[in-house]
Amino acid sequence: MDEASTISNKPVLIIFLKIKDCDVSPIIFFDLIELEGQGAEQIYASLLKSLLDGGFDNEYLSNNLIAFCSDGASVMLGRNSGVGTRLKNDYPNIILWHCLNHHLELILNDSVNDIKQVNHFKIFMDKIYTIFYQSNKNQMQLFKISKMLGQQILKIGRVLGPRWGACCLRSALAVWRAYPTLYKYFSSEAKHSGMAARLCNKHFLEKLALMIDILQEISLLSNALQA
Repeated sequence: MDEASTISNKPVLIIFLKIKDCDVSPIIFFDLIELEGQGAEQIYASLLKSLLDGGFDNEYLSNNLIAFCSDGASVMLGRNSGVGTRLKNDYPNIILWHCLNHHLELILNDSVNDIKQVNHFKIFMDKIYTIFYQSNKNQMQLFKISKMLGQQILKIGRVLGPRWGACCLRSALAVWRAYPTLYKYFSSEAKHSGMAARLCNKHFLEKLALMIDILQEISLLSNALQA
């Protein structure tokens, strides 16, 4: 189970079921619920209602519910009143599990914060993301330059931070592949001359290439954990 936000910033709850079987263990999308509040009590009530509406009565859940998995947010896995603790009170035999992929992302985030050089790289990459994410005009200009250069622009997202490794890799690769277009865009705008200077620094390219190599390994682990 995980929380997310819609495009209109409404909080929603995503529920998946993993079925344990001797031959296969499919993961099934079960429900998407718009939440009235983001406290543990509201989330727990929404989860139980969804399961009951889906045909799982309390007796069946008592006999068949094996585990509950989510990220490590206190509202989910808090020891005193988290959603997992409430589930455990009603179904004492279940296992509470902090998602391993979320563990991996927290480790990555802590590493970035501890290593100054990587943190500076992340800040610069996030700035590239912000320039184009917040302005349709900038995006259109970038696409125009890419067309002129015969380049394909992939969506540039955030690099590192609390995101899946595979998403971070796609973002880093998008910057790598769009490098000529990005440089031409920044060098043509006086207000972005500092960004252009940073892009044409060979140390930036070395860091970007190294980061892609590292993220490829982390992405493999991330995808394996998701599976």
